[in-house]
Amino acid sequence: MRLYVHRRSANALKAMITAHHCGLDLELIDIDLGGGEQHSDAYLAINPNGRVPALVDGEFILWESNAIMQYLAAKAGCTSLWPDDRQGRADIARWQFWDVAQLGPAVRPFYREYLFKPMLGRGKPDNEVLASAETQLLNCAEVMEGVLTSQPYLTGRAPTLADISLAATLIYAEPARLPLSGFAAIQDWRQQVSAMPAWSIARPSASLAA
Repeated sequence: MRLYVHRRSANALKAMITAHHCGLDLELIDIDLGGGEQHSDAYLAINPNGRVPALVDGEFILWESNAIMQYLAAKAGCTSLWPDDRQGRADIARWQFWDVAQLGPAVRPFYREYLFKPMLGRGKPDNEVLASAETQLLNCAEVMEGVLTSQPYLTGRAPTLADISLAATLIYAEPARLPLSGFAAIQDWRQQVSAMPAWSIARPSASLAA
């Protein structure tokens, strides 16, 4: 299997961490996002969205990080991350959909203003944009905090794909100045998820703004 990635992409890290945890040996192919390789005809034939990650398993091509995570865990028989029962999978999928629909959009303005704009030389952070984004992010944080106050992981007593997905979305929380310091349960959860051995593959990327 081949996995097309960029090592600092949070979405690519989701798939990489999952594969590592499940013991899958993937061929990682780096896509030069800065150089525009994602828009090349060769890559668009794999992922017409021009984004990473993308997975190629024989004749089967799959894009969208959460779908790739589910496929990899199922292929490896990694039921600790992606259980066999329908309710367990629905619970995990609920959080992964929520990540895409709610948390990701709430985080993205902070990443853009504090990380990408400085890297690209596009000026100072826009305080109006950040103030508007903060309300949505705090709403998301309150949802997570409410769940994590009563249990250590998003779906119960052990980490699943849900935790990898959301923790990867928040991987640049500190350099992007996400206002999460007041959410103790979220901070404890992030530490627990990042202590997973497979998370070691993400640590070089987490130093983006160091």
